[in-house]
Amino acid sequence: MNYIQKLVKNELEGHKAWQHANYISQFMRTPGSFGIHETIHYSEKKLNEYGLDSVFTIKYPSEEHGTEELKCFGWDVNDAILDIVEPVQKRITSYAESPTCIQHWSIPTPPEGVVAELVDVGPGVNEDDYQGKDVNGKIALASGDGHAEGNSQAYRLAVEKYGAIGLVTDNLIYPNSVRTRENHPNAQTLLRVPSREETGWAFVISHTHGTFLRSQLKKGPVKLKAFIDAVNYEAEGEELVGVIEGSEKPEQEIWFVAHSSGTKPGANCAGGVGLWIENARAIMTLITQGKVPRPKRTIKFLLGAEGGGLTSYLTARPDDVKKVVAAFVYCSVGNDQNECGSSLIMYKSAESIPSFINDLCIDTIDKVSKDGLPPFKDETKDIQLIRFNAVPYTPWSDNSRLMRLMVPSPLFMSWPARHFHTQFMTSDKLDPAVLKRCGEVTTSVALMLANAGANEARFIAKVVESKGKSRFMHVSTQAYSEIMDALTTVSGTVAKINH
Repeated sequence: MNYIQKLVKNELEGHKAWQHANYISQFMRTPGSFGIHETIHYSEKKLNEYGLDSVFTIKYPSEEHGTEELKCFGWDVNDAILDIVEPVQKRITSYAESPTCIQHWSIPTPPEGVVAELVDVGPGVNEDDYQGKDVNGKIALASGDGHAEGNSQAYRLAVEKYGAIGLVTDNLIYPNSVRTRENHPNAQTLLRVPSREETGWAFVISHTHGTFLRSQLKKGPVKLKAFIDAVNYEAEGEELVGVIEGSEKPEQEIWFVAHSSGTKPGANCAGGVGLWIENARAIMTLITQGKVPRPKRTIKFLLGAEGGGLTSYLTARPDDVKKVVAAFVYCSVGNDQNECGSSLIMYKSAESIPSFINDLCIDTIDKVSKDGLPPFKDETKDIQLIRFNAVPYTPWSDNSRLMRLMVPSPLFMSWPARHFHTQFMTSDKLDPAVLKRCGEVTTSVALMLANAGANEARFIAKVVESKGKSRFMHVSTQAYSEIMDALTTVSGTVAKINH
């Protein structure tokens, strides 16, 4: 295993992964859009250049691929501007300055834009927020509740139920210790709601501008002008598939899964695609140079819109899911940890799915994450300079769909994330070293599994045994500690615990 890790460390290049992510981040990548197709085509070209055994796409909706029931709605935006026109004239936001300001699938306005009165509906996520307020034909201003679902609820109520022509919100989704309205007041978070009714539009503004608008409303009426140049249309989605055929057991597969969708710049999502592409190059290079044998098991690369793309593949090829030994799912895998306040995270495969994959990945993380030398040592590196944590399963991305199908599938991403889905998440907020570290772990484990025989199985069993014993010791020690706390609370002193 150490031998494979060294080969991967020497071959896989974080900066190449960053270059791919940098290119992709120039596009708005909503499902079915021009930008997501450009991302797929770019990635397809790279896989073909690297010489994978086969590279193809699954289309949806498509009778040919059996995906005719899967609808795909395209949305492309050229420009969007939100201004105050009364009682002052002031630019609030624009797509050119902040691409995350405009809700996906917002309908276009007339070329001259629309002007309407602004009504503050507080959070805007509950029916009570609209009592005694007339938003019909007006623009609703909502503060949200810190959740992405709150954006959806505010849109449904303000626009679809109470007749507002549009929604403006300064909701900052997923607040945490490194990301609050107060410490990141100019951030504008992607607003993505599930509406396809083509009834209205929505802008996200900064907390700074939200505070300004509310101060103006206290003085009297406020009117905004919105201009949106966008188009909604029935589109075609596609899932890109790259295959390295197994030589002995091709019916067993290891998957790398990433999503091509994302906002602009959305470098966090683009980082997953960049590493996905670089993984394919590194593995094929090691094979063609004879440094590793052609894998016994098939290695497959899947890339498409988050959710919809993988669904199209599983719909077109439902039996393939039974072949998967393990799937490595990438989301935002390369955040600059200092700039973004992030750690590289492995969200474990659900413990309810019997698998060795969690223990094997954690063992590998520990082995490859030694970057610095302690004092008075000149050889063995023991200090981790890149934070890399393993935490319990979280249904965040395509891992949730695979989990429902009982596929062992750890998710890799960066969290917490100061700039997550804001206009500030540009490619300079990615770190090639973090991208490389994630690739070192997942690629090493994938290559081991792809060529595993009896010796590797024994090694994996040893790892699982060791990690299992460690977990039992941790649980018993934790229980002992809790009993001591309980006795202290009751008696004021620590009583003797009888075994």
